[in-house]
Amino acid sequence: MTLGNQGSSARKGMKTLLEVAAEKVAEGITYFEEMYRVVF
Repeated sequence: MTLGNQGSSARKGMKTLLEVAAEKVAEGITYFEEMYRVVF
């Protein structure tokens, strides 16, 4: 998932805050509500 103009960073392996937060939710490290509060 890419948002906006992130082509160069994405090619270097960097992830968006949303991507990292979603991974943490999937791993059970944090809650969806916390991710939503921080990201949106």
